[in-house]
Amino acid sequence: MTRRDVRNWTIVTDLILINLAFVAAYVVRYRFKWFAETTFDDPYSSYVGQQILLTALLSITFYQNRVWLRRRGEFIVDEISRVGYATATGIALMMAITFFFRPLAFSRLLLVWALVFIVLFVSIGRLVRRLILRMHYQRGKSVDRVLIVGCGEAGRSVMRTLLARPDLGYNPIGYMDDGSPSNNIGVGRIPHLGTFYQLQQALRQNKDLHSVFIAL
Repeated sequence: MTRRDVRNWTIVTDLILINLAFVAAYVVRYRFKWFAETTFDDPYSSYVGQQILLTALLSITFYQNRVWLRRRGEFIVDEISRVGYATATGIALMMAITFFFRPLAFSRLLLVWALVFIVLFVSIGRLVRRLILRMHYQRGKSVDRVLIVGCGEAGRSVMRTLLARPDLGYNPIGYMDDGSPSNNIGVGRIPHLGTFYQLQQALRQNKDLHSVFIAL
């Protein structure tokens, strides 16, 4: 599973969850009638157009707020905050549009419920994604092969972090330093591939390398 695969699955899953959340919001508003009674019962079909429009708006706000850009090592709280902000922005735009055009079927409370359920459903989706990726990484699947170029404490810090955080999905294949014994950053579990003056050679020999960490 590549980075692009993860991103594409995230987008597809989010769009599905957004629409499921809208359905849940309709059910809560017109079937359960939580927090506010209603004397009329607009059919679900009256809201299909608004559902499609909201999905389009959220696609834009999610993209603009980089909700679909996975940041390795990011705290789940920060990720959910971006989801919440992007969703609130989309809902605000939806309210403005419906206020201007005044469709026959319209409920502000339904949009409020949609906000709650979208954030809830997408957040659960993010937690499930993290769990699945962590299981893949622990089995050595879908990891990125990385090379560390560093020296001193900066290089050792990067190596320790990558070894201690397998959930980040990085597999260090080796490290290179400046050749000075005092700056050697080896921690025993990552092979030494020479000095960083030999970096070009190392890159040619490791065609499947994903990333190089510079920690000088």
